[in-house]
Amino acid sequence: AMEVRIRPWCVGLLVCLLFSALGVGLGVPLALSAAGPSTHQERLEAVRRILRDVPLIDGHNDLPWNVRKFVHNQILNFNFTADLEKVDPWARSNWSHTDLPRLRRGMVGAQ
Repeated sequence: AMEVRIRPWCVGLLVCLLFSALGVGLGVPLALSAAGPSTHQERLEAVRRILRDVPLIDGHNDLPWNVRKFVHNQILNFNFTADLEKVDPWARSNWSHTDLPRLRRGMVGAQ
């Protein structure tokens, strides 16, 4: 028979991790619901205030790949101000989620 020995520090570590996860899992939602805005509109306005002060920087964007794929890097053939949700082939693509109108609506500060 094979004997398995559990060191005391492993048990302590597992207990600490469990209580940490429990604290974060319960504490964060409770803190947000108790201290934050209550309605969807209030939360949305709070997010807009934060984004006005602290720009969101999105580090991933499929737009360059889609420009390559759909217009073969012919950048002069691409309308940067168009709402691509309404323009083919962009509107049919599962990987085309970026255009300037949506970046502005989402208050993205940099890409």
